[in-house]
Amino acid sequence: MVNFGDFVSKKWNISDEIATKICEHFEKGDSVYYLCDYIPSIAVEVDISTLSDIFDNLREIKSLSPKKKRVFNALNKAGVLTDSTKKGIELCTSSVELDDMLLPYRPKTRSKGQQAVNKGLAPLADIIDEQEVEEGSVEELAEEYIGKHSSLKSVGDVIAGVKDILIERYADNETARSMVREVGYEDGFFEIFPKVKKDKRYLRYWGKMIPVNEFTSEEYLSLCEAEKNKQIRLKHGVQLFHINELLRHHFLTNPDSIGYDLICEVIDECWTKSLHPIVERDVKARKYKDSEDWAIREIYKELCNKIIEKKTSGALLAIGRYNNKNLVIVALNENGHLLSAANEVLTVTDKDISSNRIRQFLSRYKPTRIIIEDNEFAETAESIVKRSLKNIFPQIDIKRYKGGENNAKLAKSQWMQERCAVLEDVMRRVYALGLTYLQPLSIISQVGIQYFSMHPLQKYVDNERLGKLLELRITEIELHRGIPFINAPESVLKNIECVNKEVLVNIRKNGVKKPYANKIDLQAVDGMTELIFGNIVGYIIIPNAKNTVDRTLIHPEHYEWLNEISLELNASIDLLVNDPDRVRGATSEDFADKAFIDRKLPDQLRVGRQFPLLLKGGKFRRKHRLSELQEGSIICGRVTNITKFGVFVDINAVCDGLIHISQLADGYVETADQVVKPDDQVDVRILKVDKKKRRVSLSMKKLGAKAPKIRPSHGQLTNLADYFKNR
Repeated sequence: MVNFGDFVSKKWNISDEIATKICEHFEKGDSVYYLCDYIPSIAVEVDISTLSDIFDNLREIKSLSPKKKRVFNALNKAGVLTDSTKKGIELCTSSVELDDMLLPYRPKTRSKGQQAVNKGLAPLADIIDEQEVEEGSVEELAEEYIGKHSSLKSVGDVIAGVKDILIERYADNETARSMVREVGYEDGFFEIFPKVKKDKRYLRYWGKMIPVNEFTSEEYLSLCEAEKNKQIRLKHGVQLFHINELLRHHFLTNPDSIGYDLICEVIDECWTKSLHPIVERDVKARKYKDSEDWAIREIYKELCNKIIEKKTSGALLAIGRYNNKNLVIVALNENGHLLSAANEVLTVTDKDISSNRIRQFLSRYKPTRIIIEDNEFAETAESIVKRSLKNIFPQIDIKRYKGGENNAKLAKSQWMQERCAVLEDVMRRVYALGLTYLQPLSIISQVGIQYFSMHPLQKYVDNERLGKLLELRITEIELHRGIPFINAPESVLKNIECVNKEVLVNIRKNGVKKPYANKIDLQAVDGMTELIFGNIVGYIIIPNAKNTVDRTLIHPEHYEWLNEISLELNASIDLLVNDPDRVRGATSEDFADKAFIDRKLPDQLRVGRQFPLLLKGGKFRRKHRLSELQEGSIICGRVTNITKFGVFVDINAVCDGLIHISQLADGYVETADQVVKPDDQVDVRILKVDKKKRRVSLSMKKLGAKAPKIRPSHGQLTNLADYFKNR
């Protein structure tokens, strides 16, 4: 797939180097998430939706391999396979182009042209097509073929057969087909013919030839929908003189040949009978694809905004009544997950009764909204709900909601059958009502977007394709929150293409049996391959890891890089996790690396804040051995004791480290309490580790912008007060 780097570069307007690298990673099997989060050169140039689009195109190209093999064999068998043709087949990115290559060599036993060839008219067709004979006439040449076949009884029969051969030959010409397609798209037009002539929706199109490119994407999609519903006929056309001029220029080489007029007739009939139907089909398909791409981008953009703007709004009660006795109540949280469901039997049909079960649900789940299915029993149900709320929950918003056709389909969907098998049919129906009202994006990506009306343009696009984009976005968001290893099997990690469920189960199983010390330990998991490890390890969190970096989204490939940044900024990893924006101060000569540091690293570090530093049961992390401490590194510690000669700091080692008073700050320090207080969190640099004497020397000097500030000492403040007092 590396050979398609040039195609990727031109189509998505990215550099050749990055396009080639993307193709290499695609061939390797890496995911779009890994590339967008951990490969700096790619992450700063393309976003995940663009990269997903590129991968989809590369998959389509890869799926063309069997067809390319058939074309290769057909051309080789025909003896027309050259090195340039072979290269053209290998680099072909379109199924249509491959069809054009194969078409002339595909058997056509029943076509008129092939039947004429079988009658022995191919030599005459070749003479006319070569356009070298300038004396005599076509009719004179045709007379020689009369009677060679029982159907060739006149000159007209012979010429008709020759025309059939040439029409088929010209229609199969790869270059001609490509040219007329392009002209049909760039210079073609559409005419709209309503089934009902007086249909007001289409009056503005009546009698007009509207250029293909003048239709907006939304307008064209609506017209295609109307044609699908047989409300209109959408007919494509091109100015005939333009097409004739183009084809004549391509096929006519000698205007003085005796077959000039015949070839002109062939060109006209070739366009009308063969090429125009092909062009109309392909132009419509191309225009629809472009329009659908636009619509999906618009829908995706709005869905992403919904994800960003979504705020917690509390639980929802969905209520439905389908007879005079039963009242179905379902509670959902703001994310659409089922909390509880009940089917209450009311023995009294009076509108003035109230429901104890509703009051129980209100007290337990404290919903902020209640929806009632809008059907023939809605009025009675609403009356019961209001009486149940009276004087208790007066501020809850009550609304009637009609789920419609999608609600009924969702209630019977496979997802509903599997996830809610214990619920009665009426409960599933009410749960589906709540889901279609909430439209929770995380659940939509699992259930299927076809059950929800998310956007006015949705009816025009492929819901499966749109669903994949939504799943892409949801997966990206969940991955960026970090996945504790214990949650791996149920997490969105399973959405990463190269990952299998068995590996995710083994990650949890191994981690429960023997706790992971760090992310690298995941390499030993049963079934773990280098590819899977590289694609998921960055997102997996080891909550109880002794090293802070293993509790972040930093990929092990970047650990050494992060240590270099830590040294450059004179800041420990712990400090960078607590103040992740500080990494933006790091420098790099490489633009991509610098952009990656600024855009990606802060958020990857910030995830580490949500995981505690203590192990289960409140025990501290294992103390570092002195042999594990590295001189020159910067770590975070806690002040445990202050003396006249310095400060002792707990650095989670087998012994506390000492900061001599001369090493507390860049300036002069009279007493240690000018700089620190007990229990302060401080960054320190390890100066020296003496294993024999079990001593660790630390320093707080030269720590950059976060260097400690020197406060006035008690003696200095007293002297200053005395000075002003005696004035």
